[in-house]
Amino acid sequence: MTTVTLTLTPVLAQKLWGSASGSFLDDQPERFEHTQLLQVPFGDEFKEGTMFWCATASDALLLMAYEQACDFNSLLLWDLAEAERSLKSQCRHCDAYVVMSARQWENFMKENSSESS
Repeated sequence: MTTVTLTLTPVLAQKLWGSASGSFLDDQPERFEHTQLLQVPFGDEFKEGTMFWCATASDALLLMAYEQACDFNSLLLWDLAEAERSLKSQCRHCDAYVVMSARQWENFMKENSSESS
């Protein structure tokens, strides 16, 4: 086994995802498959959380590790709707990997709007 040490700043972590949204897992749980064993309804910690769509599994795994290192529980999900859309359009690129983070969406938006000002 090889250990790789990687340092991600918030700016570099933003390069790992293509779009983000406040959590809607409770509204559309059937839209997502998960890699961890979860019980529906999802935990309260994710109700106000942030969802990040990533283009590749490696981007999603790195982002999930980053969120966990920032003390936010996170889950790796598969967006069935996004995957189906890419199949219909025969697009090789799809953002079907989703990192669901307990990072509160409102706080995430405040942090990112202050960085862009």
